[in-house]
Amino acid sequence: PMRDQIAIDAIIRKAEQAYDMNIPGFVHARRKTGSHPGWLELTFPEGSVFVTNSSSIETELIYNEVFVNNVYLRSGIEVQDRDTIIDVGANIGMFTISMLSRVKNPRIHAIEPVPDTFEVLRHNLGRYSGVDVRLHNTALGSPSMNEVELVVYPFLGGNSTAYPEVKALQRQALSSIYSDAELE
Repeated sequence: PMRDQIAIDAIIRKAEQAYDMNIPGFVHARRKTGSHPGWLELTFPEGSVFVTNSSSIETELIYNEVFVNNVYLRSGIEVQDRDTIIDVGANIGMFTISMLSRVKNPRIHAIEPVPDTFEVLRHNLGRYSGVDVRLHNTALGSPSMNEVELVVYPFLGGNSTAYPEVKALQRQALSSIYSDAELE
């Protein structure tokens, strides 16, 4: 386990070196060790706090997608007070929490199939009381798909998928930074 942790730490350092921390307008978080082994706590400048069991870089990227650039609310998507929102692949809950801050009295179903990520989701939403958020540790799919194997990327939890072939271009891009063993 210690040897694995040293390898993991080296991969994370490599990722942080490759990551451009000076992207104009990009919001970064203060990072500190979380309350569980392998968890990090990220505090963003406006005060929101998220725990993650994934990469701090990935968490910052998702934060910027959801809170800064509103990428999930493009193409005419509007959410009104009291709407029912289905957050499929809820990950650690950033979109769900963004909806709690933007919409009055929403009913939200946050669905996350990966058990470890689901525990982080539960933790992050545990700070919100009196809201109608229902957490579901399951996957969605066709009734003919009784069981599906998920490929979980421990340091890029938001990329975990039942269809790893769609990650081929991403893997190809990362191959300029990481060895095949590190990518695995």
